[in-house]
Amino acid sequence: MAGEHAGHRQRMRERFLTGGLEGFADHEVLELMLFYAIPQRNVNPLAHRLLDRFGTLHAVLEAPVEELMKVEGVGQYAALLLSLFSHAARRLEMSRENTGKLICNRGMAEKHAVRLLQGLRTEHFYAVCLDGRMQLIADELIARGSIDEVQAYPRVVAEAKAQGMTRSMAAVDIAWSCATIIREDRPCRRTRMWRSPASWRRC
Repeated sequence: MAGEHAGHRQRMRERFLTGGLEGFADHEVLELMLFYAIPQRNVNPLAHRLLDRFGTLHAVLEAPVEELMKVEGVGQYAALLLSLFSHAARRLEMSRENTGKLICNRGMAEKHAVRLLQGLRTEHFYAVCLDGRMQLIADELIARGSIDEVQAYPRVVAEAKAQGMTRSMAAVDIAWSCATIIREDRPCRRTRMWRSPASWRRC
């Protein structure tokens, strides 16, 4: 049986090397991932259990580690590996989109904030660092909170600016699909609706 599993794994790897994930079923995608966390076991039944539990491939990959570990056969290594893929994909997308990115009106700010929000299950406070041309420098995580609140102090944001990271800054308080956008020189007030600067520079 060990040889049979080894042959199956090799065939799956060769399929991926030849054509990527084209033609792979969702459970086969999970199998391929799980090969690297569970090297000595048939992971096909486990891939099916994960899909049965969460319903879709994206739901599996976006599930919290602790929820993944509730599925029979999923240990910490496997759960961490599966969780890593959605976080890495999000980082890749942000890195690609942020190169030379301008944020100079409300619509751009909202779109950028939604990108930051994707995949987060608790409130986060970000400082979005811009240069004098309103070009994005970095997204700096200031604080993480609970499911319904986050504590962030203006002094911390001011310290980020003092370090020479930016000449213009917007702070973003993110929770699920809500966000707050404020000016660096305005008080930080948490709210459940979009707030944007009264005026934005034109690009």
